[in-house]
Amino acid sequence: MSDKAGGLAPTENVHTSNSIKKMKDQVSTTDKMISAVIYALFVLFAFICVYPIYSILINTISANDISARGEVVFYPRQIHFQNYLDVFKIPGLWNAAVVSMARTLIGTTLTVGASAFLGFMFSQEDMWRRRFWYRFTIITMYFNAGIIPWYLTMRSLHLTNNFLAYVLPTIVARSLSFL
Repeated sequence: MSDKAGGLAPTENVHTSNSIKKMKDQVSTTDKMISAVIYALFVLFAFICVYPIYSILINTISANDISARGEVVFYPRQIHFQNYLDVFKIPGLWNAAVVSMARTLIGTTLTVGASAFLGFMFSQEDMWRRRFWYRFTIITMYFNAGIIPWYLTMRSLHLTNNFLAYVLPTIVARSLSFL
């Protein structure tokens, strides 16, 4: 067995770490300026992304009359939490939250299951009329008849005013299945 572990001699490893230290020390002024510009752009982008959420938060905890006049810009004024207490008093809020969570969980589970089923089905070479069914699925994913035929279909299937109307039409929806 040779002295080289994994093909590298111990002196080669030391040489590599020394050359990395030299490269770090040899950063040019242009590289530093480019890095500074990139960091400034990232900070600006982060501010653009975060500020709207921060603005909503400080406006909801500030006094309503001051917020309505547009005087709340960077920090909250006359802090109160009555707006949040009023929101939790809205009738049906908890029911809406439960429906949203159920729609998310059930819809995601069914969509992943349908995508896996279709992916498996279309990968089988001996499937009956495979090319036709694949093209039929792709065409119906990208082209539809419109909102009125969709509503008429949902009504004929008795899915109006029904929880399943949220879940079933989107199981094989465009941009959710990549076949």
